[in-house]
Amino acid sequence: MASCVDHWWMPRANPRTPTLSITNPDDISSNIIKREIPDAYDRAVAAGAVPPLTYLGSGAYGNVFCDATNRAFKVSRMGNHYWGIFEEAEWLRAANQVRGVREHVAKYYGYQDGVLIRECVAQREYHGSGARLWELHQRIGALMRRVGWGQPEFKVESYRTGRRGPVLFDASWGIRIGTNLARLVTDVIAGRVDYPYPLSDLAYDVRGEVSAGRIPPELGKRLEERIEAEQQRRANSDTVSA
Repeated sequence: MASCVDHWWMPRANPRTPTLSITNPDDISSNIIKREIPDAYDRAVAAGAVPPLTYLGSGAYGNVFCDATNRAFKVSRMGNHYWGIFEEAEWLRAANQVRGVREHVAKYYGYQDGVLIRECVAQREYHGSGARLWELHQRIGALMRRVGWGQPEFKVESYRTGRRGPVLFDASWGIRIGTNLARLVTDVIAGRVDYPYPLSDLAYDVRGEVSAGRIPPELGKRLEERIEAEQQRRANSDTVSA
């Protein structure tokens, strides 16, 4: 599993005003987003984006550009939003390995320091049958559950129409389930993954998966005990350092 350690990012207090090689600067209408763009641009280029970049839009977690090589770079916004980008990258990486799913999702190219690198899907909006698209989304969800992932939030605007039909490019909210969640707990406790939220959130998720029958009760109990022990260890460590 890829680590997301040290991906904390905060905007500069006094952002510079550089000359950015962006093909469509007038599409960046929000003043809040405009203040984030210089750092987002730099981070996309640091992750390998080749200018000029085209601004595709912004969401709760990230600002998205398409580069000159037809790759998209989704750059995490301030604070803990890197976690959402990391999890989306992990979902998309897994989806690219699943037959029946990989044909209908953006190609995954990599993840680096809060930046998801994926295919820049043709920007033609989907105008087909909503019911048919929902059926496709449900099939994707069923296949991904077999490999430990829930399905992303369903939004028609998260799909574009390409040569291979509807393609999902926004995979936000595809949460871990079953043994995939159990592995995450193990990785967080071992320090291999920088989980930015309280460990009690993981314990809550584990209980939910036990209730859903996707994690055996015995395993769930062991995981909660390990989480509780790690919480105590961290609390003791904070007391000593203070």
